[in-house]
Amino acid sequence: MHGHVSPSIGHAYYDCAMSPRRFPRRAGWRAAAATLLAGALVGACRTAPRAARAPAGDAPFSIAILGDMPYMTAGMPTYAAAERQYHALLDTIARRPVAAVVHVGDITGAVCSDSLYALRRREFDALPHPVLYTPGDNEWTDCARNGFEPLERLAALRRVFFADDSSLGRRRIAVERQSAAPRFGTYRENARWRLGAVRFATLHVVGSNDNWGRDTVPSAEFTARRIATLAWLDSTFALAARERARGVVILMQANPNLEGPAGRGQQRGVDAFVAVRAALQRHAAAFGGPVALVHGDSHYFRVDKPFTDPRSGGQLMNLTRAETFGNPSEHGLLLTVEPSNPNLFRFEPILVP
Repeated sequence: MHGHVSPSIGHAYYDCAMSPRRFPRRAGWRAAAATLLAGALVGACRTAPRAARAPAGDAPFSIAILGDMPYMTAGMPTYAAAERQYHALLDTIARRPVAAVVHVGDITGAVCSDSLYALRRREFDALPHPVLYTPGDNEWTDCARNGFEPLERLAALRRVFFADDSSLGRRRIAVERQSAAPRFGTYRENARWRLGAVRFATLHVVGSNDNWGRDTVPSAEFTARRIATLAWLDSTFALAARERARGVVILMQANPNLEGPAGRGQQRGVDAFVAVRAALQRHAAAFGGPVALVHGDSHYFRVDKPFTDPRSGGQLMNLTRAETFGNPSEHGLLLTVEPSNPNLFRFEPILVP
């Protein structure tokens, strides 16, 4: 499903024929998703697309970010309990006036089935906001432990979540996908969009050492995707500079080993994230304006400045890293863009009892 893109706005919204805008709390997310599946799932939007009223360049707005949920792990007695906590967070986000929602990957802990993917898609489409998603390692690279072939699961994710050039959710925004470039036609999951004066982009960079493989030589899949990742970073920052964006937000699943050379990202002595870290550092320093890297993977909420300025050797002050919560702490992260604030970005937790 494609919509008109206003050149002055940069994206379009789609309103699906569903109301009310907020689900009654008693109905719950399962009922809402069932309703959506019955009458308004992919391709069943009957209302013609309309141009979005994007946030004005000087108006503050927020996006909600979550990741690494839901799934069962130590301390979580049942998968159903994790689902309930996850749905409570979705209910909370649904009631907030956010401009978009981003799930930064790991939509499952151990289940890699088509039915699980379909359920997550229905949950995303039931939210009243535009929803963006970037894959995590749990839903494809790690699926071999459950008898699945990882690359087949990655192909399934691309069919289910990235079939067209719009976001998910009941209101949709058009996105630019890296697959529009013939050289990178496979990488539909790498997307970017603009809200207000800020350029947003997702990168398909995942935990489990980004599918490097079990040898000191990287896998063919890793090598090809890393070329695409670096090209997407290059073009995103070039675009942000051309359009004089106030800031750039990069969202991905993996913690790119930002806790040091002995960090959790390594496997068999190999750090798969060296090139991504270096590219982010270089581009942020050259861009000069506020840049945010938002990721999941470590299940640990934090906001810091872990990158080194290549010019001074001190902290790179215009690049902020934020990590969202993860299972079993099933809370969210709110990123607020404040054009009147010299720092531009403000981060705070979305806590759900």
